[in-house]
Amino acid sequence: MRLFGVHIWLWIIVCCYGVSCQVKDGRDTKENRLALLMGGVEFQPRDSSLAMRMLDSVYRSLPAKTAADLEERYLLTAHFAYNTARNFHKALLYSDTLINLLEGSDPENSIYLEAILQRGDILVALSRYDEAFALFYQAKQLVSSRNNPCALSSYTSRLANVSNRQKRYKEAAGLYRQVIQELENCADTSFSHFSNMQRNLNNAGVMYNRINWLDSASYYYNLALEYIAKNEARYPSRKDFIGIARSVVYGNQGDVAARRGRLAEAKELFRKSIAFNMQRNRATEDAAYNMLKLADVHLQQGRLDSTGLWLKQVDSIRKYFPNIELKSRYYNMRSRYALATGDTTDAYRSLRILYDSVLLPSMLNPSIAVGDALAQMSRQYRLENANRRKNDYLVIGAFGLAMLLVIMGLLWFNYRRSAKSVDALNALNKNMSEKNAELLETLEKLERMRRDKRHLMHIVAHDLRSPVGSITTLAKLIRQGQVDSNGMDDVMDMIIQAGTSAQSLIMQLLEERAKETKGHHVSVYMDEVLRYVAGILQYRASEKQQQIHLQLFSVSLISDREKLQRIFHNLVDNAIKFSPHGSGIRIEMELVDDKLQVRITDQGIGIPEGKRNSLMDEVASLKRMGTYGEVSYGLGLSIVWQLVRETEGRIWYTSTEGEGTTFYLEYMLDNP
Repeated sequence: MRLFGVHIWLWIIVCCYGVSCQVKDGRDTKENRLALLMGGVEFQPRDSSLAMRMLDSVYRSLPAKTAADLEERYLLTAHFAYNTARNFHKALLYSDTLINLLEGSDPENSIYLEAILQRGDILVALSRYDEAFALFYQAKQLVSSRNNPCALSSYTSRLANVSNRQKRYKEAAGLYRQVIQELENCADTSFSHFSNMQRNLNNAGVMYNRINWLDSASYYYNLALEYIAKNEARYPSRKDFIGIARSVVYGNQGDVAARRGRLAEAKELFRKSIAFNMQRNRATEDAAYNMLKLADVHLQQGRLDSTGLWLKQVDSIRKYFPNIELKSRYYNMRSRYALATGDTTDAYRSLRILYDSVLLPSMLNPSIAVGDALAQMSRQYRLENANRRKNDYLVIGAFGLAMLLVIMGLLWFNYRRSAKSVDALNALNKNMSEKNAELLETLEKLERMRRDKRHLMHIVAHDLRSPVGSITTLAKLIRQGQVDSNGMDDVMDMIIQAGTSAQSLIMQLLEERAKETKGHHVSVYMDEVLRYVAGILQYRASEKQQQIHLQLFSVSLISDREKLQRIFHNLVDNAIKFSPHGSGIRIEMELVDDKLQVRITDQGIGIPEGKRNSLMDEVASLKRMGTYGEVSYGLGLSIVWQLVRETEGRIWYTSTEGEGTTFYLEYMLDNP
């Protein structure tokens, strides 16, 4: 087995560090494979960089690498980045690379299915739920033909969980019912099967509770309890887990009873759940949630003392569970309790914490559940008015009332004396204002049209010059017989591509300016764009005995392909123009902090120090002759700067006069 060779090499590396190797069980899971590869070392998230370097060292040290080695490398590194380092963007990058490697492989390949599920889980963590749902559905379709309900339930439960996160509760309930049916058709008798069945019965009830179908919710909660009671004797060593599962269902049943107004029944169910989960090594966090529900019932009954006692108990244990949802519910309940007791100061403080730590983070991360935070904001503003500057408001109100009376008296007096004159003057002023506004708007439109027309002509003159020039150069090479029969097809393809690019540019420039700015965003492989540009311009570089060196790798992003081609065509064309005979031009790609960086480096004449501040200005742009006397119109870099902004990128450069220039372009990966 190829993996055995990997383990042997890493065993040698790990032993150099004096670390012993140990795997906790014999199942072939990603955790065990990682543990064996890491020599038994349990890395923490802060050690993730060391762990990644260690994995890379192992695979680089293999004497002869195979495709299977590479596939497993990316599978395990993505798993480590997702589960241990919690770096979801890096995990997605590894996962995308693995999917590209496996493209075109057998759909029933277990590694391929595992990679699809892994990528879906990463997308869920990044709150990209629609993409995750599509992947899970694709994976389920691939395995549906195998007639294996045990395997199908894993995919269906993922679909249900994504629907739940998207708050499509009715759809999620249907999917959880489908999971239950698939588990019933599965002959598995393991504890894992038991755990999945009771959990999905409970989940179906939760979904129905959230859409207020309380009868259906009670039905599935009762089914969950019946299933637990019927099967718990088969797993005598799992009594704690079974007790926790039963207690969770009790808490959910209490929630339904409270919503139906059966408060005594709700309190009894909440107490049963809390009593079990507050014991040692039980689900203390779930107990805290049910304490808050019980406090709410006491608040509805007007029993403020009991409400306060339960809130204090939650406050004493919630610090052990830094859960944003628990924090949200606690401060929401505390603000309502403070309002009921008349403590507006504490109510305001609680709502302020709720706003700062829950609502604001949710604006940056939509995956955070804000609970009822938005519903509390109106109370927050009422409390602000009740606690801040009360005396100042009274003074301002009295002063405002006095001023209002004076103003009303003056207005009435003036109205009686000159009502007709005032009306005529107001009408005249209104008419003049409208005319002035129309005139200003007309002048602004004319000025914009003039600027747009001038800019459009500059772009046409500059950007059409490059593809048309390429066509001319290639045609001359053919006419002069410098292209042999083997290279004729490639040259003809380049002529066709250059002509197509020119036609596309003409059509684009004839459209409205707003449509041009918006662009056409698709998935673009940056290495293909750079190879196309280098291929088009290599013949021009050959005239000066220059070489274009590429250092690329496959990576995609969402952008406008045509605009990217124009950007790099202008930059590489400038590098050729201002570089000496026989020099080299490097085009390199690199990932820097989860961003794609492209560098274009020449050995040319450089940029004068005094011209750098105005380099990107269309009016004051630098106009210099090329090293072979090529004419420069000074528009290329200003157009590049504009196109980079429109493609949501970033550009800068470094230059030493007489030695060369490097342009840097940076783009976010998968930026929608």
